[in-house]
Amino acid sequence: MSKLENLFICVTPLQIVIAKRIIEEKQLQHVGFIILFYNENTKYRFYIDSLKTENYLTIEYLVSSQKKFDRLIEVFKLKLFLNQTKFSTQNIYLASIDNSLVHTILSKIRFQGLFTFDDGLANLNYQGQYYINQENNLQKLLKFIIHINWSMKKIKQVSQCHYTLYFNQKNIISKTKFILLSSKHQHDPSLPKLRIYIGQPLETIDTYFSKDFIKKTLETISADTYFPHPRETIKFENINYIESDKILEEYYTEEIVKYNITLYTFFSTSILNLKQIDVTCDVVVLYDSYLMKKYSHIFNIFKQQNIKLLDIGINNE
Repeated sequence: MSKLENLFICVTPLQIVIAKRIIEEKQLQHVGFIILFYNENTKYRFYIDSLKTENYLTIEYLVSSQKKFDRLIEVFKLKLFLNQTKFSTQNIYLASIDNSLVHTILSKIRFQGLFTFDDGLANLNYQGQYYINQENNLQKLLKFIIHINWSMKKIKQVSQCHYTLYFNQKNIISKTKFILLSSKHQHDPSLPKLRIYIGQPLETIDTYFSKDFIKKTLETISADTYFPHPRETIKFENINYIESDKILEEYYTEEIVKYNITLYTFFSTSILNLKQIDVTCDVVVLYDSYLMKKYSHIFNIFKQQNIKLLDIGINNE
């Protein structure tokens, strides 16, 4: 049995980057990671391999389930997997507080202290999944039967401190500690202009985001380049894709010394994070009448952070 002092459970590359900042900030020792990843791609692999390069104990688990019913089978598979890698730890750090697989890990590992950290936009969306307890009686019964004794509600009750990228903002618990994702930067308006559209798997959020709609959007904003999301499946012809293993936040800090960058997005968390790194960062949130009506609570979050909104005037209804 392996003995650790600090274990991080991460589900996205951004969570890995934030975890590293917490390790640096707190000067943590004897650190390990459990990485739950939902598809194999170069971006995930880059950050997982970076942990191994830095000699962190790193346990990988590829989630194969796609549907909610299959998730129950996935829970049993994860429990069997954890039986083969038994260990205990003093503290656990996590971000995906509503994830049933994270709840499964908490129920299988002995630990003493629990800490949470940001997952992105979900932490500021007070009408969203992290603030509305959606666990029904059937789900509670199933968790009881299969010996999962953790939930989103319990995590928020037990967490000793929440590490956040968003200064002076309400979060999932009242006790928060602000951390910077990287050192401060500032863009230079005299550098060559570069317009970057931030890709997301938007069709999984709303079927309104058709391929034709996104293509028209790219034409409307005259995007120079496209920064793809690892879970995107739609591809566009005659588009200059940015091929980078790094998440946007780290890519930006490298490129900002070369270009005067403007970022365009509909819902990307990255722009909120970049505003903490570079308050002068030129970011634009896109919308039309349909999106504003349906997702006004999301757009209000960006407004509150003094981020520009642009009506692209495309009606896809």
